[in-house]
Amino acid sequence: MLESAIRQMLGNPDLTKKLYSHPLIQGLYSNNGKRKPAGIPEDKFALVLFEQIMNADETTAEVKDTFAKLKQNVAKAQNC
Repeated sequence: MLESAIRQMLGNPDLTKKLYSHPLIQGLYSNNGKRKPAGIPEDKFALVLFEQIMNADETTAEVKDTFAKLKQNVAKAQNC
């Protein structure tokens, strides 16, 4: 359920995969690294997300578009 919400919020399946494959998030997995976390601390989530976006092989316009989509999706989630 968390992964689905993150995927919806980010609006980018590749970014979601990168987020879950980051070592800080991998450290939260349970069952010997086979089960994704049920929760991600907000500080780790923000740090990993920021790092993934800033290290993306995208143009400045695409990064701005990604941030705009993220902002829009977060606003939608807050209204639910």
